[in-house]
Amino acid sequence: MFNPTDVAWIQLEIPMTESVLALADLAPQRTQNASVLALASQVAAKEKQQLAGLRGLLSEAGLPPTNVHEGHDMPGMVTKSDLLIAQRLNGGPFDKLFRKHLTDFLTQSLLVAKGEQTSGANEATKQYAHDLAAARSTTLADLK
Repeated sequence: MFNPTDVAWIQLEIPMTESVLALADLAPQRTQNASVLALASQVAAKEKQQLAGLRGLLSEAGLPPTNVHEGHDMPGMVTKSDLLIAQRLNGGPFDKLFRKHLTDFLTQSLLVAKGEQTSGANEATKQYAHDLAAARSTTLADLK
């Protein structure tokens, strides 16, 4: 059984994850910094796996794949405007923006994962939030 917290968490995490993946996909064209390229590759691989799991939960909850947060400017969300700016940056300026958005994404994701773990009802979703938070905590620690 899924409660409103479970649903809200899944429906928020999917577009947040999709948005950070779009940013990571820009890295090979925007920078030659080996550490940023490695980070973007690592993030993309992990987040694609996370996204698949989140979409599985969405399906299990019987929810349509509609992005209920389309066009929202929310903490942790890389917006279309952010992506347009990133597409115009190269080198150091891109690297700085990439790290900032990634940090914001990870920080917000950890915050909302705590809410899911505390107030969610579906045990599989709560466990997924726990596992996702652990993985993202590691990435955030590596950024610092």
